[in-house]
Amino acid sequence: FTMIVKTPQGEQISGKKTGKYVTVNVGCTGLYDTSTFEKTCTVFSNIIREFTSEIQQSGGSFLLAGLGNPHITADSVGAETVSSFIVTRHIKESSPDLFKKFGFSESSAIIPNVFGNTGVEAAEIIKGVVDDIKPSCVIAVDSLSSRRLSRLATTVQICDTGISPGSGVGNT
Repeated sequence: FTMIVKTPQGEQISGKKTGKYVTVNVGCTGLYDTSTFEKTCTVFSNIIREFTSEIQQSGGSFLLAGLGNPHITADSVGAETVSSFIVTRHIKESSPDLFKKFGFSESSAIIPNVFGNTGVEAAEIIKGVVDDIKPSCVIAVDSLSSRRLSRLATTVQICDTGISPGSGVGNT
């Protein structure tokens, strides 16, 4: 399902900021065979590529922010995503020829943890990193709560409007 909010009236009706929202119900991935899992990964790759194509074409850089509490399984999706991500900023700096040969995009990653563990809001940590390395794009990955039990562990949302880390528990 894709929704594009274009106007203030659309914001009012949908309760969402102006932007593009893609929601994909992936079902129970724990029951996937290898082929189905690979097809699902391809769907998400294509969606993310669509959102980031201009940045990739211009040689821009990415910062992956793995949000949530890495010590709590239900909140560790962001940290787990970062642990499987290939960062390349150091390769670009130390081996520019190798970086160019592989056709990488410049990427960095951070796991800011949660306010309750660090005493610092994730948004503050991310802002500090952004101010220092100045990525073209921040990709934030976080667990999503839902009012519908049927959507837990089955639904992925991707948008270009940002998120508010900690907002689900009342943080800023």
